[in-house]
Amino acid sequence: MGHVVSDVVHLFAAAVWIGALGGLLLLLRSGATVREIAFALTAFSGLGPSTVALLVISGIVNSLFLIGPPSSLFTTAYGIMLVIKIALFAAMMVFALINRFRLTPRLAMAKDPAAELDAVRALRQSITAETLLAVLVIAAVALLGTLPPPAMPNPEPTGTLSKVSSQIIWPTSFSHRRPIWCVVASS
Repeated sequence: MGHVVSDVVHLFAAAVWIGALGGLLLLLRSGATVREIAFALTAFSGLGPSTVALLVISGIVNSLFLIGPPSSLFTTAYGIMLVIKIALFAAMMVFALINRFRLTPRLAMAKDPAAELDAVRALRQSITAETLLAVLVIAAVALLGTLPPPAMPNPEPTGTLSKVSSQIIWPTSFSHRRPIWCVVASS
């Protein structure tokens, strides 16, 4: 039960962060006023720390259920992909911190339209990079979903096979967040 709750919290926090990034990016590209942009950044900066805390705590809890011994992080495909996901998340954090503590105050302190435009441009570039990293995190999560977690036993395949074409890997059933894969060969 604890793993399910942790999964829900992790997905919720990720959705809040990535959704807010998308909203900020659209706002920055829409021609919004500096006042509107500053208001949105202030609102988002209030959500940021709690969202990151939920992501980190729920991610640690999920890892305890799925990884097993810490050495699995570097000796299994699942562990290596998780390390890549964590590295991408850390890179997102770097951009988030730059946005929060450097670029947002720069916009607030801009004294003339040229300085405001420069600050908005820098924020747009930084939030675009953070959003691209979020897409890569989602891709890493998708790949993780195809790999067996080291701490989970490998269940016997169940379900029925469909004729598709030779050598296509096709999911036949799902067991605890992990598809059971098989090679489907046409006759």
